[in-house]
Amino acid sequence: MPQSKPIGLILLWGIYLALFYFIYKVINPFIYPILWSAIFSILFYPAHRYFLRITKNRETLSAVMTLLVIIFLVIIPGISIVTLIITEAIDFAQEIIQDKHINVIDIVNHPYIQKILKKIENLLQVETVDLRVFFQAKLKEISSVVVLKAEQLLFEIPSKFFDFFIIFFTTFFMIKDGKAFGELLRNLLPFTEGEINYYFSNLKKVILVTFLGVLLTAFVQGLVAFIAFYFIGIKSSLLLGLAVAVSSLVPMVGSALVWVPLAIYLLVEGMILKGVLVIIVGVFFISLVDNFVRPIFLHQYLSLHLVLTFFSLFGGIKAFGLIGIFLGPIIISAFIGCCLFYQEFKQKLISEEVLKDEGS
Repeated sequence: MPQSKPIGLILLWGIYLALFYFIYKVINPFIYPILWSAIFSILFYPAHRYFLRITKNRETLSAVMTLLVIIFLVIIPGISIVTLIITEAIDFAQEIIQDKHINVIDIVNHPYIQKILKKIENLLQVETVDLRVFFQAKLKEISSVVVLKAEQLLFEIPSKFFDFFIIFFTTFFMIKDGKAFGELLRNLLPFTEGEINYYFSNLKKVILVTFLGVLLTAFVQGLVAFIAFYFIGIKSSLLLGLAVAVSSLVPMVGSALVWVPLAIYLLVEGMILKGVLVIIVGVFFISLVDNFVRPIFLHQYLSLHLVLTFFSLFGGIKAFGLIGIFLGPIIISAFIGCCLFYQEFKQKLISEEVLKDEGS
């Protein structure tokens, strides 16, 4: 009979693990929409509190107003910009494939390029005609891949509407019942009050600082592009700088969506020097801003080592996609928190041992 308690405890834990597994299986198809909902609810909770004051603490009405702000401020502009960029990229790539208004050979026939090709010919003992054919074939091959991938991405947007519905639905209730969810989570977590407060405050801080880091990086990239394009002598440099800032929010490709087509256009039009300068600025200045400004900003405000910050950002994006911008720093911060709590617990045990030795 005394052995029934351990057996019952093992059985109880087995039931818990099985239930957790089945809950995971149920939630898994919606895990990314739920995570985005959690991020939106934290980012826009101050707006909810503001609407609560206006509506005299009407939770439902305030949550609806906050959700409308998210839809019209983030979702609709984001979808519109991504769709516009994709369609423009498809049109531009198709013009290269069809030699429509863009004759790739004209670039190679430019006097500056001819001088470079002559040097390459003398150095490598290859025919410049072969280089021309190779250059044109490769550019068309890359353009075909761009068209294929962009069209796939464009066709996937309507299929994501159900995910958007899940995001809106979940965000509404997370905003409306956020306090109740928070209290329930606090009671369920097997941590002390201090540990729970650390994790909750750190979670909010990481999400807010990461969001500000994304906006700051976009602003700096746009500013660098505007200044560089202005001094290079490109018309509409302010508009192009704004386009670079907006496109920098697109994961993986970012600002290259703007400056790469711009450089190709300038080269095709015979403005070789301007095209080369745009490539130099794009590779060594605009693109590198994302690799340095955001990690340094997060390192400054999250008290993370710069190396950890770098890997949390780019490792998070590689592992989880766009949401990895937030998940990477959150996971690293949580791990560091666990290490700190373990260190504190270990120090407490050592102190207790010392007190016992002194007492004896």
